[in-house]
Amino acid sequence: MKLSDEKLQYAAKLAAKAELEPWLDYEAYEEPVFSEKFQQRMQALIENVRAGSVAQDRARLGWQYYSRRGLAAVLLCFLLSCIAMPEAVMASGRKVIEVVRTVFEEYTEYHFTSREKAEAQLTPLTFGYLPDSLHKNTEEITTITYFVDYVDSTGRIIFSLEQDLLTENMTSTYIADTEDANVKYGTIKGREVQLIEKKERIQFVWIYEAYCITGQTRLPEEEILRILQNIEL
Repeated sequence: MKLSDEKLQYAAKLAAKAELEPWLDYEAYEEPVFSEKFQQRMQALIENVRAGSVAQDRARLGWQYYSRRGLAAVLLCFLLSCIAMPEAVMASGRKVIEVVRTVFEEYTEYHFTSREKAEAQLTPLTFGYLPDSLHKNTEEITTITYFVDYVDSTGRIIFSLEQDLLTENMTSTYIADTEDANVKYGTIKGREVQLIEKKERIQFVWIYEAYCITGQTRLPEEEILRILQNIEL
């Protein structure tokens, strides 16, 4: 794709708007409370920066490397690609949820924005497959959220899922514990799913149509993928 100054300026404006939008109502948020461990690490980092002892990270090639670090360069490349898309493709993509994924040392933060119309209605998903050993324990439905969990014969929760409808009048943030976790990426129904395995549990984050579908399970990886693949919306 041939780039011009006009395209670069347009893409940069879109990237800047996406970065600044979550902070428009910053006064409504409570002051964050950081752990002593986090503050110690940040103080050490600040001192290293002042001393000039922080080396620049060597860039590697590859989409996953950049996506896991939430670099603006990736967002810029994505926006530049969108500029070259046919209008029909852009029109069909207006309802896709945009995800900004930021990876910190102890967790990963997902920030979601949606172009789905505010009057959209939640349609609770249904499971086309679940292991026979699981039994429904809790089920809750609101106008924008569906939650359900399943237990085994001993009453231990084995699988839980939350389906959130995201619309244009809201923003949403999800935090996943990714410290020392085994993180994998897959594809379900043409959309990326992230699996975070840690201490015999698997968290999952999956964006499909106007829904953010998250949860955790003690089931093996192949089972959770089978469950997600057979979900009907």
